Amino acid sequence: VAVAQASDGGYLVAGTMQESGLGQQVWILRTGPGGDTLWARSYGGAAGENVGDVLPTSDLGGVFVGSSADDLYLVKIDSLGDVIWSKTYGGQYPDWGSALAGTDDSCLIVIGGTRTSPDPEDCAAWLLKADQNGDTLWTRTKTSAIGSANGMDVQPAADGGYIIAAITWSYQGDDNFFMVKTDPEGLTVFEETACRNRAARSRQPFVHPNPFVSFITVRGHETGLYDVYDPAGKLVCTCLGARVGADLNCGAYFISPRDRSHDPVMIIKVK
Repeated sequence: VAVAQASDGGYLVAGTMQESGLGQQVWILRTGPGGDTLWARSYGGAAGENVGDVLPTSDLGGVFVGSSADDLYLVKIDSLGDVIWSKTYGGQYPDWGSALAGTDDSCLIVIGGTRTSPDPEDCAAWLLKADQNGDTLWTRTKTSAIGSANGMDVQPAADGGYIIAAITWSYQGDDNFFMVKTDPEGLTVFEETACRNRAARSRQPFVHPNPFVSFITVRGHETGLYDVYDPAGKLVCTCLGARVGADLNCGAYFISPRDRSHDPVMIIKVK
């Protein structure tokens, strides 16, 4: 399900396995730089566990996040795979973890989802910040104007806030992309929903490639001028549609045509 490189050049690989008499558990494999197995361990109990993401730590251990029964499950392990601490977080309805990242203040930021009613369709993206011991500092829930949401990934932003990637949906609609920029306390600064319905698609040009490494081209609008904004809504630069984003740093941006010929488009630079 997830793999991440440790500071010594080896890897932490996270997945699930069926443990005899216990059901599904989290399975973590630690390799050396050459791919040789250093150790492999399983984690969990009879409740049934899943893993969403794994994060190496500076002491050659790691932290992984997922779910255990109906709770979000967060575990810190040492360099040999022994558990340092194990925490579950949740409320009346099911909760789960999808991804995590380290923060500048040596804490953990976790994104996942939480059921908000007995109805399985009623969900919110769930952002949780925990300290080095796994104790909760704060939690926030996020839903879009469309309806329910599920958090898929989170990354710290340069200003100390966070960028959340999620999906959002309504009872009658498709899944759509949902991005939220927060402040350092997890409060929403800016959000954007990219719809997949037919009406929205007709207002969106073909942007290729996206995500991108060097630059993107807005097909059919190569000679048009595009304003590029960061997630906070600040104008970063203006480019021709033939070559957008060549001078950008890695991250998510929005491009808007000067002539208003179509709606803004989210672009993501990955290198």
